[in-house]
Amino acid sequence: MGKLYLPNWGDRFAGRSAWRLGYHSQRIDACDRPFEAMYRLQRKLGGEIGWDMGLARKPRGMWRRTYTSLWDRYEALAEECDRAFLTRFGRLF
Repeated sequence: MGKLYLPNWGDRFAGRSAWRLGYHSQRIDACDRPFEAMYRLQRKLGGEIGWDMGLARKPRGMWRRTYTSLWDRYEALAEECDRAFLTRFGRLF
């Protein structure tokens, strides 16, 4: 059994393919993918969401090595976000 959708502009319920609706991950531009991954990581750890917001403290009960590996992933994503930003807006400066 499928799921039916009624978009704001719609007049009847229909499936995703009938309305030509895409998933959020399908609509993300390649330059925005590192930002989305970083925001997902920040939400997972309960920190503030945003570029250069950093990560929250280690959540209670999380292994230190898990947090360290997540921190390393965050730093790699931050560098990737910087490159994506400069690629997109660097020519303006």
